[in-house]
Amino acid sequence: MEMFFLWVVMCVGIGFFAHTRGKHGYLWFFCSLVMSPLIAGGILALSKDEVIEKKIDDIERKTDNLKQEVNYNQKFNDYRANEIDNKIKTIDNRSNLMINSNLNQTKLLESSNLICIECNSPNKSDSKFCFKCGSSMKLNCESCNKEIDKNSIFCDGCGNKAIKEKKCNNCEKILENNSAFCDSCGTKV
Repeated sequence: MEMFFLWVVMCVGIGFFAHTRGKHGYLWFFCSLVMSPLIAGGILALSKDEVIEKKIDDIERKTDNLKQEVNYNQKFNDYRANEIDNKIKTIDNRSNLMINSNLNQTKLLESSNLICIECNSPNKSDSKFCFKCGSSMKLNCESCNKEIDKNSIFCDGCGNKAIKEKKCNNCEKILENNSAFCDSCGTKV
């Protein structure tokens, strides 16, 4: 009787051991009860541990998922980097165009000393008429009648003001020389 009790206890141990290894505990209990608990225990010890195999499969699946996620993120980051590089190149091209345009305007302004009072276009210093609007670039001093540039404030011949101040006939406000209307009262000058 004691032997039978020991036999059953060992079969229960085999069933529990099988359960911890991811196998069917009841099945291994009955197998060890029919066979010997020692033989069933040996076979169970030599068989694969299903719990460890499942954990390994889970880790491999997670690793594959992480690899795919990293590859996707890398491709997305490469795409974004290319997009940003293209935007930077576009901005660089635009800024270079603006710099070149500004340099050309600066060179034109440096080479020209006269700005047309009528249309604000830069003209060469020896121009007699504006290349854009056709207005005269020279005028005669009102004091000594010497020909001077339209942009001159004082006559280089007599030193008097080259152009007398333009005043509104209605409100007597001093106006810019190229004003057609008074900016205060709106009267035509």
